[in-house]
Amino acid sequence: SKIVDRTFNLFKTFKNKVQILFFSATYDVKCFKFIKRFYSNAYMIELKKEELTLENVKQLYKPCKDPNEKVKFVEEYLKVSPGSERVIIFSNRRDNVLKLQQNLLKDGYKVFILMGGDMALANRDETIRRFRNGEIQILITTDVLARGYDERLVKLVINFDLPIKKARDGSYEPDCETYLHRIGRTGRFGTKGIAVNLCCGKKDMEAILYFEKNYKTKMEEMKSFDELIKELKKY
Repeated sequence: SKIVDRTFNLFKTFKNKVQILFFSATYDVKCFKFIKRFYSNAYMIELKKEELTLENVKQLYKPCKDPNEKVKFVEEYLKVSPGSERVIIFSNRRDNVLKLQQNLLKDGYKVFILMGGDMALANRDETIRRFRNGEIQILITTDVLARGYDERLVKLVINFDLPIKKARDGSYEPDCETYLHRIGRTGRFGTKGIAVNLCCGKKDMEAILYFEKNYKTKMEEMKSFDELIKELKKY
């Protein structure tokens, strides 16, 4: 915008008196071009990108007829789970996070949520602390927890919604990078974990194939809860 251009041109006028620092967890091409316009000789310090791998994460998918069946899947898991392992459930939207929590609370399950925006920072920090300390076992969240959270005791990640992103033509497509980060919340520090992807309809199954092709991997269909619990106990 004109205001931004005017501001940075003003900084250039007083370049010997003003120090400009840019910080970000990620920079895209557009940001770099913007910075280069004003500071072509700027010093840049880069930290190594977080290395995520699929080697320690067993990936499963579970076909569901409709969203209600996805809720039932989570309820069935909570019925048979040992209750000691920590589980992260990812949903794409905040209203879906709240809806899932309300459904589970109504049926008597103790689950907690973590979101950005509507949730105060102090509440988010307290929820993370309790989850890390084991006071909370089941955490339903948006992608606010998909990056930068390390906890080796998370053994199961459930993608209630498969991650998507907006394409250039305005449509939506599977988000491979977010998928990798989400399932990377388990299998940390050389440990093993499991990711279960709940699939509802043709588009979700196409997304599974998309992730498989992108990461040259093969997902197995989850056959039973007994199989899942057996694997979790092994890990």
